[in-house]
Amino acid sequence: MRRNINNNDDSQDQIKSKNNKKKRSIIIMLLWLVICMVIYYQVFMIAQYTLGKTDKENVWLYNSVSRLFKKFSTEKIDEAIKEEYSLKLAALGDIYTTQTSLANVKSGSTYNFTSKVENIKKFLTGYDVVLASLNTPIASNTLGYSSKTVYNSPKSLLDMLKTIGVTTVATANNHIYDKSEKGIQGTIDSLKELQINQIGINSSSTREKPLVIEKNNIKIGVLSYATSSKVSIAKAKEYMVNILDEKTLKEDISYLKTQKVDFIISYLNIPNEESSLITSDQKTNVELLFENGVNVVFGTGSLVIQDDYEDLYETSNGAKSHVYSIYSLGDFIGANDTDDKNLSLVGNINFTKKVEKDKNGTVNEAKTQVDMLVEKPLALWTKIEKNKSTTIYEVDSEVKNYDENNSNLTSKEYNNLKTIQTKIDEMYK
Repeated sequence: MRRNINNNDDSQDQIKSKNNKKKRSIIIMLLWLVICMVIYYQVFMIAQYTLGKTDKENVWLYNSVSRLFKKFSTEKIDEAIKEEYSLKLAALGDIYTTQTSLANVKSGSTYNFTSKVENIKKFLTGYDVVLASLNTPIASNTLGYSSKTVYNSPKSLLDMLKTIGVTTVATANNHIYDKSEKGIQGTIDSLKELQINQIGINSSSTREKPLVIEKNNIKIGVLSYATSSKVSIAKAKEYMVNILDEKTLKEDISYLKTQKVDFIISYLNIPNEESSLITSDQKTNVELLFENGVNVVFGTGSLVIQDDYEDLYETSNGAKSHVYSIYSLGDFIGANDTDDKNLSLVGNINFTKKVEKDKNGTVNEAKTQVDMLVEKPLALWTKIEKNKSTTIYEVDSEVKNYDENNSNLTSKEYNNLKTIQTKIDEMYK
């Protein structure tokens, strides 16, 4: 009897289990039916919305999927790291000495160029990179220092450049070969000793590669060319000075592109002494630089300042780029024997770069943006003291100092600076 009772119990349990499974199957089937009907209805509503027969608010499936997609997209965008960098650059004009200017700074057997440059040093500290044009050999006195038409300057001139913050000099110009091969080698050695970079002259037929300056995550390529030499260069020694020609230019630009520079700057020396008028030769050569990928050109060789040019330049292959040129910066340190030659410019540019990185720090090159903000050039005025020594003033700063009773200038000198200030404002709007 006990065995029969157990068998009956097992049968009843099996019947209950089958009934429960059947109920669950029915419930699941009904749920799927409801889901299918809802999906069908929402697909129908999406079709109606597409046809303009219902409002977007009624299509909740579409709205839900859109919200999820937007949330996912936002999260992906938030993962990108956006960074912005900037580099402030100052570019000074020609630097050289004459027989007269050397006599003015001579003290016994030495030459002191640094006694009155503190105010220049102070305002140049606001720049990340300071460039200049070295328009003279720096070689031994045994070769003879500067005469009226042939230049050669003491090494202490470089000490002054180091003091005010110049890190790189352009050396290709019409006077750099004035002391021939020994002058070139002496200049290279002197600059290397003081750890001032140079581009424009070479000690061997294997030309120096263009300079690459990297600061604040921005890379700048620097070039330097002359169009002539005052002293004839033997054909076997032509490699010593970078004379502008399109083949060499293309090679230099190609190298800089392999270095992935963001901007290319070139100094260009074209003799046009004491003329404020821009020649067709200047314009043609500046355009040659722009055509081949140079962004900024600083002109030297004219002794006095000249106008500037800024545009969105279109090359022959249709590419467009933001370009800028000052045709002549004038003499930062030079003859300084006329009112016009006492005035020079400082090229004043703020380079910018925007990059986007993923969460691993990899830069998205396609989204990198670079540009430059060209500020009004700064004007420098050289005052000749009674003892023939010189002091260089930044015009805007010294006008402000005078207005605040913090200047040693006379009223006549102040009025001269005001006139210069007006001239600069009109030339470089």
